[in-house]
Amino acid sequence: MSVLLGACDTRNEWQDGAYQLRWIDTPELFLVYTNDKGRSMTLIDADIIGIGSDEKHIIIRHRHHLSREISYFVIDKQATNTHNNAQAVPLRHLSEEEYRSQAAQTTWPNINREFHYP
Repeated sequence: MSVLLGACDTRNEWQDGAYQLRWIDTPELFLVYTNDKGRSMTLIDADIIGIGSDEKHIIIRHRHHLSREISYFVIDKQATNTHNNAQAVPLRHLSEEEYRSQAAQTTWPNINREFHYP
């Protein structure tokens, strides 16, 4: 098992506390949250192409792998801290139009890191 894991190429591209943007063996990035018991949960699958955070929220720009459609996820950090499995974590999934409309009326952080890959 350790040989198999050692053969995987893993890298963290971004981190904010218990949240990490990772890739394993491919350039596509996904968001992982590690809870207080040390259990890692994938919150958002690949292809993440942008991210920003502040003390309350994480904003994800996501590209659907097949359609290439852009959408956004808003993560409330306090809400995530109270859950022990990824399916229970409340994620707001917004179209690009919905995000632009709502972001203008909120104090969400800006996307300050972008990632480019084919």
